[in-house]
Amino acid sequence: MSFWKRLWNFLLSETTVDEKIVAKVTEIKKEVNEVKEAAEKIVEETKDVVAVVKPKKKRYYKPKAKKQ
Repeated sequence: MSFWKRLWNFLLSETTVDEKIVAKVTEIKKEVNEVKEAAEKIVEETKDVVAVVKPKKKRYYKPKAKKQ
Protein backbone atom coordinates (compact mmCIF):
# COMPACT_ATOMS: atom_id res chain seq x y z
CA MET A 1 0.00 0.00 0.00
CA SER A 2 2.83 2.33 0.76
CA PHE A 3 4.25 1.84 -2.75
CA TRP A 4 1.06 2.99 -4.44
CA LYS A 5 0.76 5.97 -2.17
CA ARG A 6 4.35 7.01 -2.88
CA LEU A 7 3.79 6.50 -6.60
CA TRP A 8 0.63 8.62 -6.52
CA ASN A 9 2.44 11.39 -4.61
CA PHE A 10 5.29 11.28 -7.10
CA LEU A 11 2.95 11.58 -10.08
CA LEU A 12 1.00 14.33 -8.39
CA SER A 13 4.15 16.29 -7.68
CA GLU A 14 5.28 15.91 -11.30
CA THR A 15 2.09 17.46 -12.67
CA THR A 16 2.47 20.52 -10.47
CA VAL A 17 6.03 20.95 -11.75
CA ASP A 18 4.72 20.82 -15.31
CA GLU A 19 2.04 23.36 -14.50
CA LYS A 20 4.62 25.65 -12.92
CA ILE A 21 6.82 25.36 -16.00
CA VAL A 22 3.93 26.17 -18.33
CA ALA A 23 2.97 29.18 -16.22
CA LYS A 24 6.55 30.42 -16.17
CA VAL A 25 6.90 30.02 -19.95
CA THR A 26 3.75 32.04 -20.61
CA GLU A 27 4.95 34.72 -18.20
CA ILE A 28 8.32 34.88 -19.96
CA LYS A 29 6.62 35.15 -23.36
CA LYS A 30 4.57 38.12 -22.14
CA GLU A 31 7.68 39.81 -20.78
CA VAL A 32 9.56 39.25 -24.04
CA ASN A 33 6.71 40.86 -25.98
CA GLU A 34 6.73 43.85 -23.61
CA VAL A 35 10.49 44.24 -24.02
CA LYS A 36 10.14 43.99 -27.79
CA GLU A 37 7.53 46.76 -27.84
CA ALA A 38 9.68 48.93 -25.58
CA ALA A 39 12.68 48.42 -27.86
CA GLU A 40 10.63 49.47 -30.88
CA LYS A 41 9.58 52.66 -29.07
CA ILE A 42 13.20 53.38 -28.17
CA VAL A 43 14.24 52.99 -31.81
CA GLU A 44 11.55 55.44 -32.91
CA GLU A 45 12.60 57.96 -30.26
CA THR A 46 16.28 57.70 -31.19
CA LYS A 47 15.39 58.35 -34.83
CA ASP A 48 13.62 61.53 -33.72
CA VAL A 49 16.63 62.60 -31.64
CA VAL A 50 19.02 61.97 -34.53
CA ALA A 51 16.82 64.03 -36.84
CA VAL A 52 16.85 66.94 -34.38
CA VAL A 53 20.59 66.82 -33.66
CA LYS A 54 21.57 66.39 -37.29
CA PRO A 55 23.07 69.65 -38.61
CA LYS A 56 20.97 71.43 -41.16
CA LYS A 57 22.27 72.97 -44.33
CA LYS A 58 23.24 76.58 -43.88
CA ARG A 59 21.82 78.97 -46.36
CA TYR A 60 24.33 81.44 -47.57
CA TYR A 61 23.05 84.55 -49.20
CA LYS A 62 24.90 86.21 -51.98
CA PRO A 63 26.37 89.46 -50.79
CA LYS A 64 24.90 92.49 -52.48
CA ALA A 65 27.06 94.12 -55.10
CA LYS A 66 28.78 97.20 -53.77
CA LYS A 67 27.60 100.43 -55.29
CA GLN A 68 30.41 102.54 -56.62
